[in-house]
Amino acid sequence: MTLKASKTLSPRTEKELAFFLEQNTIPLTQALWEWIALQGKIGTQIEIDLEEFEQFVTKHRGTKFARWWLKKRFKWLINHRIIQVIKEFSSTAYRIVLRPFDWLKPRKKNSQNHLQNCNSSCDLTTSNDQSVRDGVNNNNTYIPKISESEREELGKILEVVKLCEQYGYQPPITKIPVNLSIAEIKASLEQWSSEQYQELERRYDILKICADYGIYYHPHTTGTQELFSYQIEEVELAIKHFIKAGGFEKRGNGKPIISNPQGWLIKCLRECWYFTWPDKVEDFFNILGNLLPQNIPRDYS
Repeated sequence: MTLKASKTLSPRTEKELAFFLEQNTIPLTQALWEWIALQGKIGTQIEIDLEEFEQFVTKHRGTKFARWWLKKRFKWLINHRIIQVIKEFSSTAYRIVLRPFDWLKPRKKNSQNHLQNCNSSCDLTTSNDQSVRDGVNNNNTYIPKISESEREELGKILEVVKLCEQYGYQPPITKIPVNLSIAEIKASLEQWSSEQYQELERRYDILKICADYGIYYHPHTTGTQELFSYQIEEVELAIKHFIKAGGFEKRGNGKPIISNPQGWLIKCLRECWYFTWPDKVEDFFNILGNLLPQNIPRDYS
C-alpha cells in the first residue's frame, strides 16, 4: 500500500537531507527523524512507510541501511516517546504522531532561565554546517548520534553485505558472521561459491543424462528437486532399469508400458527397484556387512 504524505515536501530541506546521505555524514536515527518530519507537521498524525524511506536512502546514499538496524532505531524513537504509533498497517507502514526531542525535556521552574533558553534558541545560527556540527536540525531539536562502536559495527555489516552480494549469497541479516575478519569471510564465500558451482554442474549432468534417454525434467519442480538428492551413479542404474522394464515401448493396444517416465524414474530411485539381488547367500551377507560401521569393536565382552 502506498501512503501519501500529508503535505508537500520542502525542496530545500529534502535536498539538504539528500546531501547529508550522499556524503554519509548523518546518523540513521537523525536521518529517519528528519525524513519523517518531512512527511507532515510535528504533533499531528502522519502516515509513513519505512520502505519509502529505504528507497529515499538508496537513491541518495547508494546503499540502504540494514532492515534490522532500521527497525531497531525506529523502535528506539518509539521507546523514547518521540514517535507514538497510532495504527500499524504492516511491518513497515504506520500512522504515527511525531514529536520533537525537546518536548521530552521537563520544563524548568525558573521562568528567567526559561526565557533565557527561549532567547538562546532564537539566536541559533541557521548555517547548515553549524547545525550538523552541533547536532541540531532545522526544527532546533537535538538528535543524539550513534556511538563509534555502533558505527564501526554497522560499517562492517554493510561491507559484509556488499561482499555477499558480489558472490550472490544472501544470508539472513541475523546470521552474518561479524565476528570473523573480512578476509576470512571472503575465503568462506569463495569456498561456498566453488561448492555451489560444483553442485550446479552435478545437477546439470543428472538432467542431461535423463534427457539423453528422452526423460525430461523441469529444473524447478518438486520432483526434480528430489531427483537431485540422488547420486548420478544411482540415476544411471535407474535409467538402465527403466529401459529393461520397457522404457518407451508400447503395449499391443498402443498404450505405453510406462505412461509417466519422470514419475516412474523417481519412484524407482526412491524404492531402489534397480537393485539386483545376489544369487548367493554369501554375497548378500557381504552387502549387509558393508552397511555396518567399521569403527565399532567386535568384542563386546
